[in-house]
Amino acid sequence: MRARSLLKNAVLFAAPGVHVLTVTGFPDRSVNSLAALDHRGELVLDNPEVERFLDELLHEGTMVSLVLHSLTDEVAFTDSEGSDVLIKHVYGWFIEDGTVSPVRAAEAFDLGCVDPDAGEPIPPEPGIHYEDAWPLVLQD
Repeated sequence: MRARSLLKNAVLFAAPGVHVLTVTGFPDRSVNSLAALDHRGELVLDNPEVERFLDELLHEGTMVSLVLHSLTDEVAFTDSEGSDVLIKHVYGWFIEDGTVSPVRAAEAFDLGCVDPDAGEPIPPEPGIHYEDAWPLVLQD
């Protein structure tokens, strides 16, 4: 399946850690899944619906965004309650007409730091590092 290969390659090349994938089809239908690679290198999703959903969106030709949140074991800071807040790396891709376009760090920052309702800039969340995404290929 095209979705499995795409999702696997997104996780495979991410920083080590726990990963959360969010697939959004436009207009505004989305689904999340905790993702990992097992010891054989196979993709494991806590919500297998994400793979079916992405395949459906790709088949329909719907514009899709894929966002990968990779949690690390690095501490960004300790909050006022004494809990460690871990660093999270965020990567993104847009998929349209069979073409996957990686999102640059600055664009990911701009998308992540805007209030979705008001459209106004908001400060970034502490501990989030927006990163350049790598090329992904949508295989047939």
